Amino acid sequence: MIRFIPRLFVAIALLGLFTSSSQATDLIQITKDNYDKVVPKGKEIDAIYGDWVLRNDKVCAVIANPTPGRKANMTVRGVGGMLIDFTTRFSGSDQLSCFYPAGGRYIFEQADNFGIQSGEEILPLDETPSVSQESITVVVTGKPLSGDDTVAAVRYSLAEDQAFLAYSAELINEGKKESQLRIMDSLRCDGDLFKTGDLDGAFIAEDVYFGQCYLFTIEDHDIKKTGGRNMELQTVKNEKLVVPAGESLTWNGKVICA
Repeated sequence: MIRFIPRLFVAIALLGLFTSSSQATDLIQITKDNYDKVVPKGKEIDAIYGDWVLRNDKVCAVIANPTPGRKANMTVRGVGGMLIDFTTRFSGSDQLSCFYPAGGRYIFEQADNFGIQSGEEILPLDETPSVSQESITVVVTGKPLSGDDTVAAVRYSLAEDQAFLAYSAELINEGKKESQLRIMDSLRCDGDLFKTGDLDGAFIAEDVYFGQCYLFTIEDHDIKKTGGRNMELQTVKNEKLVVPAGESLTWNGKVICA
């Protein structure tokens, strides 16, 4: 269950958790003053002011600020709270348009519903423009496009010396009866130069010309791609799972870049 704590307690918690600046994992909100210093390199960079950089000494990710109408470009829409840029730290060549945990079935448009995980609590980030510590997990929650009684919580996690971005998607049934839900993410990697396919139960998208390769995995599941430009990453079984009222369906995955 997602619990956002009252703002009165945020300042106290931040003093204890986020005062160190010597650790290798950083979470930084992009501003006009720091844009050139913190945004990664690459042809498909879509970061704008207000988005968030999550980085260590190996990789750098950009998570779009969850605000109404946020789009990466004219054809890549609904990217609030989603992974819009991802590449290696010192030889960056971002080619990712957007990776949507939970498959684009939810909309993330409330900045107040974006925070950093602290135990079972979520600390809001709108008054905390930067965080440095050994590992960081950020959480964003969203509402279903279908209007059903579920909500989604997406978590991105990065630790020092970790060469991949870990994520989880949790679909929470807040209704009074059971729901049937699927494990599914979605992806946009645009351009004719991308070659895609399955690799030992994972999914790979590689742009040889611009020197960027992405690998997507879901823990305990083999995955497959359906669709063309808007790709759905589904489990091979692609089954509907029964989620009782008050319970949730969660899956964990990794995004690897090289």
